[in-house]
Amino acid sequence: MIELDEESMRIYNESQYTHNSTDNNRMYNKHYYGVNCNKQNVSTQIGIRYTVTDANVILLASGGVSGLHDTCYIVDQGTLLICVGDCIFSINIMDLSLNWVIQGDDITCFQMFKANDMYVIHGELGISAVTSDGEIRWCFRGRNIFVTPDGKDDFRIIDDKIHLTDWEGNKYILDLEGNLL
Repeated sequence: MIELDEESMRIYNESQYTHNSTDNNRMYNKHYYGVNCNKQNVSTQIGIRYTVTDANVILLASGGVSGLHDTCYIVDQGTLLICVGDCIFSINIMDLSLNWVIQGDDITCFQMFKANDMYVIHGELGISAVTSDGEIRWCFRGRNIFVTPDGKDDFRIIDDKIHLTDWEGNKYILDLEGNLL
């Protein structure tokens, strides 16, 4: 669970959640599905509760499994952006309404960072930049997946440059416009 005290919000990994089951630990009033989500084969389920109004929602997506950690979400100007499976969801914090949802990667969205006026998404197959309106500005793909065997140093942003390493050890440096340097 991630607790955002300043936003009065709790975020849960709901991997055991079953739609319409009375055996769930938590119930959700709203269900938002990812782009092209196979409702029979959901890989990632993230529950959100806004404790001030008791609003609640569960986000469901297909693709690879994504988890909860410090870089899987961003809170920016009253909006929660969060990686769920292969999608990025933009949620209004006050009422948990859906602003937009996009498929951020063909497999899994691992993490995101704010860079200038965009959000840079670290996906398994690609690195992309998304605007606050959910428009994908650019996408970069390498020779292999953007994960390393040891799980270290596969994605970093340093001095407005995106440093990447793929599974085979190939290294890439991109500018914030997605151009290979």
